Amino acid sequence: MTQAATAKRRASRFAILLGATLLAISPPSLVEAIDDATQCVASIEEVTGKYLKCLQNAEKTLTERGDTARFAAAQQACRDSFDRVMARIAARADGACPGGLSPEEYREFLDGCSTGVTEAAEDGEAPQCGSCGDGVVDLEEQCDGANLAGSSCTSLGYTLGGELACDTYCSFDLSACRAQQAPVTGEIVPYGAASDGAVQAGAPLSLVDNGDGTITDFNTGLMWEKKDDSGGTHDRNNQYSWSSLGGTSLDGTVVTDFLDVLNDVSGGGAACFAGHCDWRLPNIKELVSVVDLGTAPPIHPTFSRPTCTGCSDITQTSCSCHGNWALSSTTSTDDSRSVLALDPEFVSIRRVPKGIAFPARAVRDQ
Repeated sequence: MTQAATAKRRASRFAILLGATLLAISPPSLVEAIDDATQCVASIEEVTGKYLKCLQNAEKTLTERGDTARFAAAQQACRDSFDRVMARIAARADGACPGGLSPEEYREFLDGCSTGVTEAAEDGEAPQCGSCGDGVVDLEEQCDGANLAGSSCTSLGYTLGGELACDTYCSFDLSACRAQQAPVTGEIVPYGAASDGAVQAGAPLSLVDNGDGTITDFNTGLMWEKKDDSGGTHDRNNQYSWSSLGGTSLDGTVVTDFLDVLNDVSGGGAACFAGHCDWRLPNIKELVSVVDLGTAPPIHPTFSRPTCTGCSDITQTSCSCHGNWALSSTTSTDDSRSVLALDPEFVSIRRVPKGIAFPARAVRDQ
């Protein structure tokens, strides 16, 4: 969350507490025996009334004389006086003041109210800010209509972004924001209260066919290559070696005949697959993320359509195939000559020799 958003939330919490307390407490001269927090709020009530009265007098001067320079100086004098008194109140309370606002933050809250600032001065009341739905984001609001106060899903901590909206209560609607997180396995049959099928921990599976030969996983932020049954570059049965014969480095045909083709290395990137030139092999955890134990075969349906046989146009949602195995970029921890591969059909991970050919599916980061 941004610093500005944090300050807004703190100001909002303080404003609510102050507004609720002002009606219930006595002036500072009558509250000697009450607790420090209530004493602090009472003192702030008094200085708030004086500050608003000061602003009213400054506006009155502007109305009567039309002297903008004198008006600006008078406004600044009001602010300086308010800040000094608020600093003394905070120091005297020694952390007991609610909300944790600095004098400047609370004054900015008062100045930010859209209506009723000087009108409230005569009675020394806290100002009434604009209402939800007027398009103005007051400090007690997170947003107002289309006005998101400069916030976005990303600024609020959602690593994959998304579309931030505002609800009818002038609070953020985060339903379309996306954050990177582990997905559920898809298992739905419970085998005891603590079993995966009962708990179903993780983010709901959220994969979408993009209509360009790729699939996006909104949980992991990964974009996957689709497979077909055409005999071409994307054929599900194509097999590649991870390393050149006898080697351990990732330099086999999975690079030269597959990834380099997708990334159009020979053409300088002019014809990269789906307009992206950063395709790579997934690691073993990324491969497992597309497993869906709630389906048969246990791979998410966007990767395995019943109309796969003979299909050749992966831009069509009906054309999507899966192979029996898929190479990962992850080398086995106990044998540098082997790499980990996933069999989605049986949700099995095994070591395979790097020089032996196996199917592969490409992925990229969004």
